[in-house]
Amino acid sequence: MSPAPIAALAFVFAQARPVAPTALPPRPHITATRTPQPPVIDGRLDDAVWAAAAPSGGFVQHFPDEGAPPSEPTTVRVLYDDKNLYVGIDCEQLNAPIVRRLARRDSQIPSDGVWFDIDSRRTGVGAFHFAVNAAGMLSDGIHFDDTAYSSDWDAVWEAKVADTGRGYAAEFRIPLSVLRFSALPVQDWGFQVRRFIDARQETDDWAFYPRSAATLIPLFGRLDGLRDLAPRHAIELRPFVLGRGGYRAADADTTIENGWWAGASAGVDARAHVTNELTLDATLNPDFGQVEADTVILNLSTFETTFPEKRPFFLEGIDAFATVRPLVYTRRIGRQPVTPVLESRENLVARPDPTPLYGAAKLVGTIGTRNTVGLISALTGPNDIEIIDVGGVRTLRRLDPWTTFNVARLKRKLTANAEIGVLASAVNRFETPMPVSSTCALAPSLRGRCTNDAYVISTDGRWRSPAGDYAALWQVVGTTLRNGPPRYSPDGKDILPGRWAPGGSLYVGKEGGAHWLWNWGQHLSGRMLEFNDVGYLERKNDWQSYWGLRYRTLAPTRFTAETTTSLGFNFRTTLDGVNLWNELVLGTYVILRSFWTVYFNAHARGAYFDDRETGDGTALQRPASLGATAEVGTDPRRPLTAWLSSVFDVRRGGGVIFGLNGTVALRALSRLELAFLPTAGYESGAPRYYAKDGPPTAVMYQFGTQTAASLGATVRAAYTFTPELSLQLYTQLFLARVHYDPLFTVTQPAGGLVRISDLQPAPALPPNPDTERATFNVNLVLRWEYRLGSTLFVVYTRSQDPALMPSPNGATFELRPLYQGRAADNVFMVKLAYWFG
Repeated sequence: MSPAPIAALAFVFAQARPVAPTALPPRPHITATRTPQPPVIDGRLDDAVWAAAAPSGGFVQHFPDEGAPPSEPTTVRVLYDDKNLYVGIDCEQLNAPIVRRLARRDSQIPSDGVWFDIDSRRTGVGAFHFAVNAAGMLSDGIHFDDTAYSSDWDAVWEAKVADTGRGYAAEFRIPLSVLRFSALPVQDWGFQVRRFIDARQETDDWAFYPRSAATLIPLFGRLDGLRDLAPRHAIELRPFVLGRGGYRAADADTTIENGWWAGASAGVDARAHVTNELTLDATLNPDFGQVEADTVILNLSTFETTFPEKRPFFLEGIDAFATVRPLVYTRRIGRQPVTPVLESRENLVARPDPTPLYGAAKLVGTIGTRNTVGLISALTGPNDIEIIDVGGVRTLRRLDPWTTFNVARLKRKLTANAEIGVLASAVNRFETPMPVSSTCALAPSLRGRCTNDAYVISTDGRWRSPAGDYAALWQVVGTTLRNGPPRYSPDGKDILPGRWAPGGSLYVGKEGGAHWLWNWGQHLSGRMLEFNDVGYLERKNDWQSYWGLRYRTLAPTRFTAETTTSLGFNFRTTLDGVNLWNELVLGTYVILRSFWTVYFNAHARGAYFDDRETGDGTALQRPASLGATAEVGTDPRRPLTAWLSSVFDVRRGGGVIFGLNGTVALRALSRLELAFLPTAGYESGAPRYYAKDGPPTAVMYQFGTQTAASLGATVRAAYTFTPELSLQLYTQLFLARVHYDPLFTVTQPAGGLVRISDLQPAPALPPNPDTERATFNVNLVLRWEYRLGSTLFVVYTRSQDPALMPSPNGATFELRPLYQGRAADNVFMVKLAYWFG
């Protein structure tokens, strides 16, 4: 290990100190009262049983005036019986208007509201989150690894809100089967209650903790007095039926299949509480047609674009599989295959559909007080596409065979602030007699297989100082492929089956404290490291270092509520010493007293090489650049809010990079959300690869100075009739064009370096590299939770092939595909799910 990480680790442990006893006020306690009969969940705390519950107040401001008394009083009461936990929160509000905005569950919208977190496992690193806003909108999520949070966890519970004449009150019913706890005679759980007052942007804590703290759950208060609670091992079933139909439009350039179609299917989602701390989720023939489409972007890099997971089955409990390197990227399961490269005489009958997911199971939870386990197993079926040649002959080509995905995760808590874990994954592909793939037929493996099996083993650890200010993370990973042919890699170093490859990461940082913060990290990826079968690896053959230094002020001034100034450096190289990236960034972030936010940075990037540009390891030089990034956000309390981000770089030798992203949100009505998201991009001045010819010993590479432009507009709208009934619209229009001029060539052996000075002017040679794209997508979802846990979805989607298409007449913004319906699918779906639990 180099001296830098050793010194950094020594610095961390030398500075680590426990929290001084006087640093925070004593943690508050609230005693739960057993109730002989449940209260009516209507938001009105007028049931007689609430009068018997001990009230607790004493809230303290967290923001904006940290440590000050709250502007409005809040009182909490807790009841319980053998089946449920009941929380009542009375919010007096006489000094500010109550802001009520209604939206679909789990939406992030400005509104008054309350929430609480429960560490029922008593681990000090995880908690369940339940929230309701003043209009009755529910939200839930889960805290994990102390400071991490995911809003993707969902459970079946209820809450109601009612006016009190002097404010509002919220009433929650949380089934005990939702929580995880040990069977003890007397329970005491970590407990935190928070309240948000939108008109003042004020957050009040029941268990106060300062904004400078880098830890969260250990600073909770306590909920005690819970006696004789028996863990409930409930079983939940959610069968569903659906029908769908639509119209598929063809495209003379890419596909020929078109016309009307219809179909129906059914499936079931199930959940079983194996123990009170272990939950088994399973799905059979799942369907996720109600989830929002991915945003279309123009990716000019040589790296894969990643998209967030939106399928509910994979979202819940995914925090248990988190590691420093993303070894579990569940979008690989049931993926949308890449459209294959066809020969000049071939055409697609239809675009590839997502690989079918026939079933999956997931076991997540704890064993004892120290062990966390997670298991994922999924089965996907074969995915074939139909090819037609100029003679009209149709053949099938397999994109994915039968495949099983298996992931096992185990974490053990060593102390209150340290843990160690292991993760193993296996992706096995079963090549039953299948349609011939022309790509595989050109170079089959010795065993006749076209695909590989992939295995990953990893160990990792996490440590945080007792005060939470200092943290350290590490991970060591090994991967191997088995069976099948060598796997192509665009850096020119193919991955050979049968060989193990290493990788590792180390991070240390000071994450808490009033002013000075810092971090340092290192990633190492071996030349044949590969975990993209079920994870996400940006690139292999990689040595990446980054460090950052920050100074922040949390005490408000006349103009600012909070400021952060940062200096960061990122350096990246191959294991052979090829410079892949080097960047220095100086930035500042300010929250103004008016609650506007401003961010600005200036950055400098040196010249570097991209060894993935040509696909055979030949590295093309990219020019140095200087630039700046600016972001501004308006006061979130206003009906009309905006956020705008822009980047502008000037390249050495000529050319610019410009990018613009924004969000303009209008909340003129309490039930209506309307947001407009414009995007624009322009990039010029850098030579890029587009074709090559010749043997590996003397390859003629063709390059062109790339000028790329894109325009996009996304509209999101939602109208919430009631907390259970909502209509949501998502639509995106995206245009892009890429043009190459002037053109250059270089002839040299594959695998070397190509400097900008090596490029020689050349006449236009086939193929024409110019491309264009036009995409118009729509997603309209009516969601009705007609009874607790049971939902009806009515969905319309229009999806269009977002691939860049050849532009023989020069790259221009092309609107013709939009109104001619190029390769577009219009689908209407009705899905009915019923919850038993």
